[in-house]
Parts: sequence; C-alpha cells; structure tokens
Amino acid sequence: MIWASWMDAGVGAGAIRWFRQAKGPGVAIIGAWSHGGGETADPYAQPYGPTEPDHAEKMRMIRDFLDQAMAPEPEEPQRRLIRYVTLGTNAWNETDIWPPADISPSVLFLGDEGRLLPEPADAKTSCDAYEADFNIGSGVETRWTTQLGKPVAYPDQGDGAGWLCYETPALAEDVEITGTPALDLYISSTHEDVMALCHMDDIAPDGRATYLTEGVLRLMHRADLVDDMRLIAGDDIRSFLGDDLRPLEAGAEERFQFPLLPISVVIRKGHKLRFRFAGADKDTFVRIPAVGDPILTFHRGAGKRSRIILPVKGNGKEAFR
Repeated sequence: MIWASWMDAGVGAGAIRWFRQAKGPGVAIIGAWSHGGGETADPYAQPYGPTEPDHAEKMRMIRDFLDQAMAPEPEEPQRRLIRYVTLGTNAWNETDIWPPADISPSVLFLGDEGRLLPEPADAKTSCDAYEADFNIGSGVETRWTTQLGKPVAYPDQGDGAGWLCYETPALAEDVEITGTPALDLYISSTHEDVMALCHMDDIAPDGRATYLTEGVLRLMHRADLVDDMRLIAGDDIRSFLGDDLRPLEAGAEERFQFPLLPISVVIRKGHKLRFRFAGADKDTFVRIPAVGDPILTFHRGAGKRSRIILPVKGNGKEAFR
C-alpha cells in the first residue's frame, strides 16, 4: 500500500509511476494532505485543517490491507488499483488502469494576448518574449517545503504579475482534469542553460487565483518526442543523465515536451484555467543560469504551435470552445 498526495512534492507522480511499472497487486492512495498526512493540503479547503480520511481511519485501512495481504487464505483476490481524491469535489474514485478509462487528451494552443485556444491561431509567425524575473518565488508553505513539517498553504496567486500568462475563456461547463497535464512548447533562449517553470491556476469569477500544480524543466535535459497519451499518463520521457545534457543554441527555436505534476480536479463552470510561465522560483530552485538575465521566447506561429495537453474526462473538452 502506497500513500501519496497531489500536493506533496512529486509523490503523486511517484505513486502513478509505481502503478504503471510494477507487477503484482497493490494499492496506491492519493489524497490531498501535507507530507505525513497530518493536515489538509486541498487548495479549496481552509488551510491547516484535518484530513479526510483522518489519521485513525488511515491506520485502520493499513491494518485491513496487511491482514488481507498476509492471510494464508485471503477472503478475496488482491487487486492492483489507485484510489484518489478529486479536488474541488471531495469525492474519492477508484481505477484499475491509469489514466482512467474515460480520460483523453484535450489540447489548448497558446494564442495572442495571453489567450488559450482550442484551435491553433492562423498567424504565420507569432511569439511572446519573457525576461526571467529572479525575484519571483512561490512562498515558504508549498509542496516543496512540507517535507520539513510545514503545511501546504499557497496564497491567492493574484493576476500573475511577473509571469507570462495564458488563460482560457470562462468555462461553459464543469471540467474534470485527472492525470498529468503536459507542455509541448517551441522555445528559444538568449542563454544556453535556462529553466522553464509553469504553474496551473483556477481563476474564479471574483478573480481569486488558486494554485493547482506545476512543472519545471532545465531545458538542457533532452528527451525524444512522444505522443499525447504517454504525456498525460506521466511516463518517464527523459533520463536526466549527464550524457543526455545538451546546451541550447542561443536564438534557436527548439521543441520541448515536459509534464506538470499530476492532479485530479474539477474546474467549475464560469471559472478560467490559467497557465503562467517563469524562468525562476527563488524560494524553491537554484538560479539557472548562475549569472545573466535570459530571455525566453515562446513561439506559437504556424509550424511551431506551442500547446498544452490536458487529461480531460469525457466530453469536458467542449467547455473550452
């Protein structure tokens, strides 16, 4: 039995990777709590509150699992499955395949004026340049600090000042996203060694911006291109070995695929989904490059259509149109 959280570093991704790669029965449980499960980390809940299930119930679940696993004659066949909570609903779900059967890729394209579009723009050449702001930070009560005993309590993310932001129109209906959101971007840089960071937010009608998940990549880490289903499944696509490092060529447009951390969440009708890009997080990651102020250019013209791939349930993709 593996316990994980959507909001505890990348352990949710680790649980999914175990499920997709390991053999034999077992259970992965992915909730929304701090490291160790002591406090809720549900971004829609009051910070620092109790978890669901509570500690006593977690202990009972572990005991029951071990009793069944170690029984000479188990009462029922052991299964291999994932139980996970969907943020924004407090509903628990269960699946024996990942991504779940009713999940499929839905694509949004980077457009002009910070828009995310269900179809690529017609422009022959378009791009957005962003100078890395090394004063940007995500705070000290985050998914990356909870291992030190801290809660996960992201504040309102505001209007995204200092980031390069793209957002959808207000959704026409509720949308469930379950799996690994992924980026497929055409980027050029003024420097050979840079970092690209992306946060995903839920923007409420009153303007409140709720942090949901993120992804980060040092762009020198190369990978072969893969299809959309492998991206939203969260499969490993790069080795992170030194032999696979390759500096960027200044000014050259290159294609990069990388995941955000997995999540299960319902974005409500009337809300917007925002993706914001940066080149630094002073509270979490080392400065890359150590010296200099790189400019990242995101290309979105014909032939270089930067896009975001979302693991969407059912026909929810129609809500983006």
